[in-house]
Amino acid sequence: MQAKLAQLKVGVHAAGLRPAPLAPILHLLRRFLWPLIRQYHYYGLENLASIATDVDDLRTSLRQFREEAEKAVTQHAIWKTELTAAVHRQLRTEHQLQAVFERFSGVESTLSMLQSHLHEVFTRLTCWEQDVEQSRKAVDTATASVQAMHDLVQLQGQDVDTLRSSLNHAEDVLRGALEGAAGLRRHLGRLDSQIAQMHGAIGDSTKLLAQTGDGLDRVAARVCLLEQDRSHAEQSQWLSARVEELDFRTRLFLTVSSKGLFLAKRGDLVSDSIASEGCWDEHIVALIESLSGAGSGLAVDAGAHIGFLSVVMSRRFSQVESFEPNAFVHRLLAANVVLNGCSNVSCHQTALYSKAGQLSLAADRAQEVSIPLRANGDFDGFSASNLGAYAFAEDGTGLCKVEARTLDSYSFTNVRFVKIDAQGADGQVLFGAKNTISAARPVVVFEWEDILSANFGISLHDVMAFFSALEYKVEVLHRTNQKQVDYVAWPGPR
Repeated sequence: MQAKLAQLKVGVHAAGLRPAPLAPILHLLRRFLWPLIRQYHYYGLENLASIATDVDDLRTSLRQFREEAEKAVTQHAIWKTELTAAVHRQLRTEHQLQAVFERFSGVESTLSMLQSHLHEVFTRLTCWEQDVEQSRKAVDTATASVQAMHDLVQLQGQDVDTLRSSLNHAEDVLRGALEGAAGLRRHLGRLDSQIAQMHGAIGDSTKLLAQTGDGLDRVAARVCLLEQDRSHAEQSQWLSARVEELDFRTRLFLTVSSKGLFLAKRGDLVSDSIASEGCWDEHIVALIESLSGAGSGLAVDAGAHIGFLSVVMSRRFSQVESFEPNAFVHRLLAANVVLNGCSNVSCHQTALYSKAGQLSLAADRAQEVSIPLRANGDFDGFSASNLGAYAFAEDGTGLCKVEARTLDSYSFTNVRFVKIDAQGADGQVLFGAKNTISAARPVVVFEWEDILSANFGISLHDVMAFFSALEYKVEVLHRTNQKQVDYVAWPGPR
């Protein structure tokens, strides 16, 4: 309120009013009249300040209304433009349909003309056939006459004049037959030219029909696009409803890549990548295929998932040992091994670890993604978005319990390659494979994520010290993102 009064005083001074000359008179008036008008004076000032506040609020409301009106005008212009474009597309479609109908009218007239030509040709052919038949009969008659005359000469010995007249008559008949044949030949020539013209007309009609068909195809495509624009929302709703109604069995599908045939799960990160791109972990595939002298060795796939890399390894190594602790994923792994005829791959539903024991799915706080569950509380693999993202731990939830063993406990020999992807437990797997790595000196690929690995009490520094003690050189193979890195450990000379 004080701020409004001060603003009013400034406005009075700015208007040029100076109360100083009138101060004595105002003082007397105030002395005698002030007790009477004081309450109304304050009321007027306060009311005036309130009115000024209301005016400011009204001005703000008007400004907001103006902005909203401008937005409405802009949106109306956009809608008007879109409607105009749609009308133009509809008009173009109607014009194209009209052109197609006109072309069809031309085709119909051409076909009618061809039909009349064909009828005329058939009529002429009938006449020519009759002429040919008459000419043939004339030739037969002449031949018969000649033969009869020959017989008469031999049997009756007629004189030469009678014979000459008969021969002249026969020549006339033959000449008439030859002229008939020549006329027939000319008629046939004209018929050939007309048939050639008809072939050309038929070819033009065929081209016209093809062009008309192309126009119809383009118009149909335009109409389909318009129908799609109109019913896009309805189709989306229908598709969403259909997806919700799908039975869980339909989430499994077969996909073909350059590495083989795979049974995959729709919605799974790895499965969808194989289906769309034909590969997964291309850097590891390239490393496997680049290793020399691998044909007679053994490969270990720890965390084999659905078996894509196991199948790749089976083409390069004489034996592959694949480990996948998740029972749901292990079934897909075994199926893909069979589908690709990999008789040299052994599948183990076992968790590789630093010691023997029992593991189960870790709690959600130690998982990269939440664990999907069925209504009965069991693990729901069909609803998982990333089947390879679930970690197993000693103090887990009790879901998907599985036996844990060290790689050393298998006593594998001639191991040439080891791949480890254990969702944070990679260090535990390495520590349980120390004797195997020290004895066989394989190339080792392992994944590292600091956040997940912290749940298992082993740091990247511990892993680097582990390989340094075994005289290995560790390099970055591929950096997937800021938190996930794939390393490769190369054995050094001893």
